[in-house]
Amino acid sequence: MYSVASALGHCALLFCCIIFMVSASAAKDRRCVSGPVPKKYDQKNISATVGESVTLPCRAPDNSIRAILWSRPDLEPKYILLYRDKQIDPEEQHPYFKSRVDLKDGQMKDGDVSLMIRNVMIFDSGTYECQVFMKGPNQRKRTADYITIINLTVVPGPTGGLTEDGSVGLKVGLSVFGILVLVVGVVVGFVIFKNTKEQKK
Repeated sequence: MYSVASALGHCALLFCCIIFMVSASAAKDRRCVSGPVPKKYDQKNISATVGESVTLPCRAPDNSIRAILWSRPDLEPKYILLYRDKQIDPEEQHPYFKSRVDLKDGQMKDGDVSLMIRNVMIFDSGTYECQVFMKGPNQRKRTADYITIINLTVVPGPTGGLTEDGSVGLKVGLSVFGILVLVVGVVVGFVIFKNTKEQKK
């Protein structure tokens, strides 16, 4: 009798563990703010080359939009572009993206709230999140109606990663050139030293 009860107890414990793991996994996959699941949730992968302008797509069903929040969770502050009160709010924008980002369509026709990043660099690689808040009866809700996740990968171009003004690419190129010169110098110096030593012998 004791063995049967013990076996049932172990089975119940195992069942509880499985339920907990499934629930935790589902919560992790949603990746949205607290509250009900948004009406639309997309995830896309985009690649770009250093120096290019890239567009990160995000769309709502129409242009009756109350607010738009583009962010990168790994940055502080994380806000890349915040649109509210019918204008872009630069107050909490990350300084790295100022004057480099804008909405693709300022009129947001057909709900197009895509983000355009000019002169992308390696640092721009990361995960971007677009949250769209639509107009409706409950104007104070804090849960986005539509969420899009964009994984952006920026790769060096054929010129070795030169940007439009050449600043970043030039610094990287000079650094690599300096390392190569140093390595060649050390090798040549070692060979000369070895030959001189052998001649003395």
